[in-house]
Amino acid sequence: MQLNLQQEVNASTTLAAISHQVGQLQAKAVQRPVANAPMPNQPNVATSPQMPDQSSTVDNQQKPNQPSMRDNSSIASQIQEGMQVVGSDMSNIGRVGDIRENDFHVDIPLHRDLYVPFSAIQNIDNERVVLNVPGDQIYDKGWPKPPLA
Repeated sequence: MQLNLQQEVNASTTLAAISHQVGQLQAKAVQRPVANAPMPNQPNVATSPQMPDQSSTVDNQQKPNQPSMRDNSSIASQIQEGMQVVGSDMSNIGRVGDIRENDFHVDIPLHRDLYVPFSAIQNIDNERVVLNVPGDQIYDKGWPKPPLA
């Protein structure tokens, strides 16, 4: 019983540390806006708090935030139908459906599906697509919705 109690304490401590790290990453993301196009070799946001070459200036002296066609095809080649889609807060949103030229369909269980632009992708790994907006704000972005029929 003592061993179980110690394991629970250790698990609780680990979860608190992870929660703290996620909070810090979210605070940094709010303070430092990221460009719309993800870096192909960008490390997973959960393991690396710094995202090099992703800052943008307020005076618009850098390149526009719209990715080029070459960037879109690179992004599209990394996304696969059925991949999990999560928000920047790591909340589950849904699964990748059709992949189009500039966006992809997200099948959202029990909610209206959306077409999410590639510019909203923060990170792509083998299993999931991480968006640069929290999961509860995806409908606030005005992204297109597929027809109901």
